[in-house]
Amino acid sequence: MKETRSVDMLSTIIYEEIVRCFGLSLANPKTSYNKIAASVWETYQNWLRDQNNDI
Repeated sequence: MKETRSVDMLSTIIYEEIVRCFGLSLANPKTSYNKIAASVWETYQNWLRDQNNDI
């Protein structure tokens, strides 16, 4: 996650991992992972913010 810079980048990573694990034939279109990526991104950003507040 440290190298991930945006929701779009995270969506691409999720899509690529689905393809890697299950194959292209089972993967949904890349855009179908945008909602998941947005949720993960928000959770990660909140976690980062909490980490910085604990310092």
